[in-house]
Amino acid sequence: MILLWQAEHADQQPEQSARVYLVAVGDDARLPIQLIALRLRRAGIHVVTDVLRRSVKAQMKDANREGASFTVMIGDEELAASTAVVKNMLTGEQVTVPQAEIETVVS
Repeated sequence: MILLWQAEHADQQPEQSARVYLVAVGDDARLPIQLIALRLRRAGIHVVTDVLRRSVKAQMKDANREGASFTVMIGDEELAASTAVVKNMLTGEQVTVPQAEIETVVS
């Protein structure tokens, strides 16, 4: 039965890897992260967020495992300034951008 299902679905693409992984630095950033995730998903960007309240280190490891192209980190300082730190996971380059411009940077 499994072989039959695999044969029928062989032409389907495997699930794509995460393009953007949103990292909440502290509990205050969790809601804003979810709102940004919703906005990015509506723009057609594949997004993963942590729902287990893990540490930043654990979230970054998960982003690597997921094959994320970018991470977007928001903590207390970023919340106060309405900014986000966007890291290109391939090059390691990090930039701070206004939250309203995240889609532009990660597209």
